[in-house]
Amino acid sequence: MRQRSQTSELARNGNFRALLPLFVEEAFSLHACQYPNTPKRHTLTAHAYRSTLERGIMRSIVPTILFFVFLAGCRGPTSNYHYGRPWLNDARIKQWDELEGHKAKLSRNGVQPQMQEIEGCGTMFVWNHSLGGGPSWEFLRASYSYKNTSDTKFDIVRVWLEVLDPDGKVVNRGEDVLMHPLGYALTPGDTWSDVMKVNTKGVHKKKGWSWRIGCEPVQMKVLPPKRFGG
Repeated sequence: MRQRSQTSELARNGNFRALLPLFVEEAFSLHACQYPNTPKRHTLTAHAYRSTLERGIMRSIVPTILFFVFLAGCRGPTSNYHYGRPWLNDARIKQWDELEGHKAKLSRNGVQPQMQEIEGCGTMFVWNHSLGGGPSWEFLRASYSYKNTSDTKFDIVRVWLEVLDPDGKVVNRGEDVLMHPLGYALTPGDTWSDVMKVNTKGVHKKKGWSWRIGCEPVQMKVLPPKRFGG
């Protein structure tokens, strides 16, 4: 009973190193109770084995504990180094991660699809818009459709996409020219779909940047026929 109370007190205090000899002593005491006729030389051998066992266990536990302590010191909470994957510390990877964050933000906050009525030209439908490209060559991608909802036919329709900074200043602009391949005019009700890409020139990193799309009709000037040779 005295040994058990001592074992309980050591366990409560967290002194596990002192508990190991007591456990081994109790194991050999149980062995002696079960086999009381064990010769004395065997008892001495058991005590020698107990000492060897204690030393072996301590020699195996201590290096393991020191190893984990060393790892805990190296992998602190403020460490950003990726062990085993050094390429993740490359600055280009961080730039890609930052760009992916801007893409996700635009996708989360952007409203799509969008429709805009432009007087004297027609209706613009923006089905989806997103950021594309890579670091230092980011672009705004807009998938749109144009429909001539006016009462006039147009020879050419110019569609433009602009990227604006937080102050509303145009940073970059792209244009598409909508023209029938056979030279026919775009009559009321005709539609045209395409994709336009405009480089953002880094303005997408600024809070409050925006974009806009529009169209403008162009009428061809037909020159009168000219007679040659008198």
